[in-house]
Amino acid sequence: MPVTVLRPPYLIVLDKIKSNDNVVATFGGLNLNYTNDSKSDIIIKIIKRIL
Repeated sequence: MPVTVLRPPYLIVLDKIKSNDNVVATFGGLNLNYTNDSKSDIIIKIIKRIL
């Protein structure tokens, strides 16, 4: 019997965010859109990057 390896839901959501223009800068923050097809609990933390 073959084994099917599943990807964790947070990696699937991360791939969707990276592949499309789902992150838009807004006044005072940003707008992030993604689909969570697995209906699992996903927490996204945005950390300010200092260049």
